[in-house]
Amino acid sequence: MSHSSRINWRQLVESGNRIFIGSFAAVPHALIKDFIDNVKGLHDIEVVHLLATGENIWTRKEYRNLFKVNSLFIGQGSREAIAQGYADYTPCFQSEIPRLFEEGILPLDVALVMVTPPDQYGYCSFGVSVDVVA
Repeated sequence: MSHSSRINWRQLVESGNRIFIGSFAAVPHALIKDFIDNVKGLHDIEVVHLLATGENIWTRKEYRNLFKVNSLFIGQGSREAIAQGYADYTPCFQSEIPRLFEEGILPLDVALVMVTPPDQYGYCSFGVSVDVVA
């Protein structure tokens, strides 16, 4: 992440917030790494995610005070954390997930998703995986 695009995470996220992380091939790994590197002192941030490809660093045991992981799908990246008891699994059908957010059952404070840079008109594309956050 370039210096000119630094995010002030403390203005966006506070302890106890619930954040959603984009799914499948659209997991914003660089954004998550920047978040972890710049939120020292925050705690109990609930991370809700589906199947996330790549290394799910937010599920590491070392971050269990920063994050309370709530996986809506058990995949390779979250399986160990769930089995060891430092992450939760909420079973549900993928078709039900938008309703969990819309009806306030799992209200979200922040969503970390990947988008393209804006085009000449200021529009961005959500790319390959928008799924439940659309």
